[in-house]
Amino acid sequence: MSPIFGDKWGSILSGGALVSGIHNTLNKALFGGAWKTKDYGIGLGIEDGALDAAQFEYRKKKGGLFSSSKKKNDLARPRTRGSGRA
Repeated sequence: MSPIFGDKWGSILSGGALVSGIHNTLNKALFGGAWKTKDYGIGLGIEDGALDAAQFEYRKKKGGLFSSSKKKNDLARPRTRGSGRA
């Protein structure tokens, strides 16, 4: 097909993109999708009489046939000057 239609049309008509799309769809259906951030921000609280802040990120991953859906809630304390905490 390449000599008649050229390299670009030859690759389009040969189905390379179609096969890749089918492969990605099957992979997602069997093993689940990628992690997606659903919410993020800063949580405030009081610890030992002092204001305490922590960054959070809530993420979800949709499961597939061979894996379950997963959820993560990551907390990270911001560094402050003179503080030994991370």
